[in-house]
Amino acid sequence: MAQPPTPQQRANKIEPMLSAAGFKMTVATTDQKTQQLAAMPQLSIKYYPDKDGNPQYWFADSQFCHCLYTGGQAAYQQYKQMRFQQHLASEQQTTAQEQMEAAQEEQMDMMNPWGAGPMWVY
Repeated sequence: MAQPPTPQQRANKIEPMLSAAGFKMTVATTDQKTQQLAAMPQLSIKYYPDKDGNPQYWFADSQFCHCLYTGGQAAYQQYKQMRFQQHLASEQQTTAQEQMEAAQEEQMDMMNPWGAGPMWVY
């Protein structure tokens, strides 16, 4: 079973997708902003309703990029689509790897006179 990603691996995976999806990155450039950023929940996407009731999404990373990503509904939907595509590609890669390994094992069994096959009669 695979180990869960480290916080840095998580940040390295999510942050490029957030940028590509249209989230805006703001770096904490003052001590006050750095403290505010550190007080926020880290490395997970959260949201709050704006004055019109529309969700506004954010992702805080005070440890690695020292930044805050913010985006609206469209950016979040784009991010979710990218995550789905990445998950689908990963699943397809895993399936292909398993099929290749099974084919290699089958080929090795056919080449091995002591493996699977008819029983030798003595």
